[in-house]
Amino acid sequence: MALNLASSKSGTGLYDVDNGWTAYVGGSVVGYSVKVTVEDIDYVVTKSDSESDVLVTKNTTTIASSIASAKEVVNSLANTYLTSAYNANSGNTETVSLKASEIGVDIPSEMDNNSWIYYNYDENATPKVSATEYSLKFTVGETNYTNTIVVNLKNSQVALDTTTNTLLAQTVPSEYSNVVTVYYDPVNNIMNCNNYHEDNSKPGYDGVVTGATKTTDNQTSCLKWYQYSGNNMILDHNTHIGTKWNSSGSNTSGPSTEFLNNLSYSGWSDTLVRSDTYDGYNGETKKFTIDYSGKKARLITAQEVADITNASNATTDTPAGIAWNERTATTSDYYYFGSLNTTAYSSQTAAQKSKQESYGWLFDNLYGCNSYGCKHNDSANSSGNYGYWTSSPVGDYRAWSVSGVGTLDILNVHYTYGGVRPVITVLASDISS
Repeated sequence: MALNLASSKSGTGLYDVDNGWTAYVGGSVVGYSVKVTVEDIDYVVTKSDSESDVLVTKNTTTIASSIASAKEVVNSLANTYLTSAYNANSGNTETVSLKASEIGVDIPSEMDNNSWIYYNYDENATPKVSATEYSLKFTVGETNYTNTIVVNLKNSQVALDTTTNTLLAQTVPSEYSNVVTVYYDPVNNIMNCNNYHEDNSKPGYDGVVTGATKTTDNQTSCLKWYQYSGNNMILDHNTHIGTKWNSSGSNTSGPSTEFLNNLSYSGWSDTLVRSDTYDGYNGETKKFTIDYSGKKARLITAQEVADITNASNATTDTPAGIAWNERTATTSDYYYFGSLNTTAYSSQTAAQKSKQESYGWLFDNLYGCNSYGCKHNDSANSSGNYGYWTSSPVGDYRAWSVSGVGTLDILNVHYTYGGVRPVITVLASDISS
């Protein structure tokens, strides 16, 4: 819910606004507050007509009494956590940004893992690290809110937008509870970009607005990513559809050069250029090595998918009741993310369906995926967007793929049902401030 405080009301008095209040004098707003209760904890933002007079309370305990004091809270976090984390910047004076989840310590509940602290590191200053600005970012639907004072607890937010004089009060269920959604512009190397449009998630689009993949005037370079492990992020859609892992029909030599060239992304920032490799195995025998040198992105591995979906932990539900391992898995070891075996979504228990839906981000924007637990369906590309390739081989002529029905599945390497979904590695030190 967004409340536009510029709306006119006549007279003088208090008007109830969702357990908060808005005060008017002669039709002018003189003060307002909003309360959101989450797990018996009340969060209240109160503001008078003065931009500097903001009160943020948590169960009546003051967190910040002004915009300045709110910045002091963030600055204290910077001094506490960022000096040791980024002492590699010693001797440099620069302003950089860091995602709260990358600090590597337990952060106060008032800060959300999607938040960004913009801070200055100066070896000669006291303190060496100081917060110069901050943006506590969250998303309601497809709308990003930034430049706000936000009080967070798990998936709920109370926010005051100090740039538009708009009060925001929202209890927002996390789109996917087990992954962090990130908006990153790979063309201009901008983290926390705020001009994302849902058309940016159309299959086939790579974010280059002057390129051949742009199909609507709404599209920008701000893309949606899911940060699933450390600094690794996977795009929410396929940038290429109808691709062949290897047109020869054999996986012996790995993905073809033609296929891997899809990962070059010449229009993306050079800060994304990679130098890593991946070894593909059949049992304990190495079949090939993928060299990602010079590429801007890589493929997700089947083992990463198994780790994400907890199939790599042995349970009675995993295929053959053993921990899933890409080196030893056979073509019969495909599985659904909810059941961890061959029980399809339609036959899963309520708990299994809920689990599969929580991993919907892994198969978002694939054809027909909304019938199997994803939140963003592709209904336009009935050919070539049924899934996407991993880097991992299985057998002699197949590779593992993620499918739109919510499975880690097998696919003949010369088939065109799979697409390319890039994984990038973004370091905070490489981000444009």
